[in-house]
Amino acid sequence: MVSLDQIPEELWLEILAHLPRETLKHLSLTHRIFSRLSRHLIFADLHFYPYAISGRTVLLPPVMKIKRALERLDFWTSDDIAPLVRSCEIKPCADSAPRRHTDTPYILLAPLFQRLECFTGLGRLYAHQVHFTALGFSNLCRLPALTHLHIDGCGIAPGEHIDLSSLELKVSSFKIAGRDFQFDGATFWFPLLRPDHLRELDLTCIPRFLDIIIPTLPQFHRVHTLSLTVAVSSTSLNLTILSKFPAVEVLSLVGPWKGGETGNEGLEVAKTLPMLRAYKGSFRTLPMFLALPTLTHIEAYGPSISANPALFMQQLEGLQSPSGITMLDLHFGSFEHAVLAPLSAFFTRLTRLSIFIRVHSDEMILSSDRVNRQATSFFIALADAPTLPRTLEHLVISWVFISPEYEEEAPHGHPTVRDLPDLTYLRSALLAHCPALTFLSLDGHDFMLHRRASASGVVVEKIATDLGDAVVMRARLGQART
Repeated sequence: MVSLDQIPEELWLEILAHLPRETLKHLSLTHRIFSRLSRHLIFADLHFYPYAISGRTVLLPPVMKIKRALERLDFWTSDDIAPLVRSCEIKPCADSAPRRHTDTPYILLAPLFQRLECFTGLGRLYAHQVHFTALGFSNLCRLPALTHLHIDGCGIAPGEHIDLSSLELKVSSFKIAGRDFQFDGATFWFPLLRPDHLRELDLTCIPRFLDIIIPTLPQFHRVHTLSLTVAVSSTSLNLTILSKFPAVEVLSLVGPWKGGETGNEGLEVAKTLPMLRAYKGSFRTLPMFLALPTLTHIEAYGPSISANPALFMQQLEGLQSPSGITMLDLHFGSFEHAVLAPLSAFFTRLTRLSIFIRVHSDEMILSSDRVNRQATSFFIALADAPTLPRTLEHLVISWVFISPEYEEEAPHGHPTVRDLPDLTYLRSALLAHCPALTFLSLDGHDFMLHRRASASGVVVEKIATDLGDAVVMRARLGQART
């Protein structure tokens, strides 16, 4: 019989990683091996809440809570625990406990900043509405293992002056989110990033003066994943910004860039991003990206919740059918079966197609007849005429119905059996039309079909025919509603 000592630690860690935190605590008491290995998981993530924020005012908890928080910090920064920490989240406390004004609002944040150097294995840091001190910022830049930094609405503590001349951030992934309190995130953080280290960059927070600072920076020639808000509609300026990232393979753009200034934006984009293979952006930008010979994956959405397929198809008019696009993800506010034929005729080599329809109703309450009539009629038409690319291997079509006043799924009754499409017949029709189909997920909000076939031929299929079963099935499959 194999003893615990004979099983590789890497295998134990892989198994233990799937256990809840409380289970790990109990398991650590059963054997010395579990005691040692579970520590790496129990103390991997530190969550620290140094204050609460009301408007722009920093508030502290009662004195006894401050004392307990300092004792907890002493424990986490001890020699035995600190090296085990791999990620740290610092953000304001959101509980409803009494808060108080104080002349020393950073009484908890300051000791954390002082002891950052204890976390020698810290790889990921998320800071939300954190007021950085000079010491905190310099110690942040000195973390030896830090690779991922996410800054969300952060600022500088009043009275602090930070000298950036000798500081740098050797992170591979950097993201700015939210709005900074007292300074512009782009001009403050961006010059600290090292072009030879950075691989992933997210600047979708619309940082001010990005168009001013980026042209003065060197090329980030190793960034392969870029998310960027285009704050202006000038093609030349947008291309100047994108030219700083010539190795980008995955690009996500948010903003009003429409193109059409020179008529050859597609060629200019192809020269600027010669390695781009996946693009996510507005329908309006598609003409500039579809012709890229390296592009294989597109995710497109409309300018508002009312985005319709007509707008999408309008952007394709006059364009040559792309031969390289094999994956297409689309987000609409409505959809009709008639759109599938021209869509399939344009994208002839798709192996993966995902269509997400998020329907916002003007009515606060939708009747079951109203809800099911839209999704049901679509799927019935799809079964009778499955006008999809025959090359498909992966197909997802998902309907969500939303009440706009509450921004939540609209309440309604359960559909009757005669209201539902024949899901078995629908599946058979799709498989007959798309013989290579191995993954199929059809979600009509009140009903659902999920089918997966493995390479060995094993098929797992689940069907839900009422709202309650669909909700349970969706949760078990882990499918988020769009």
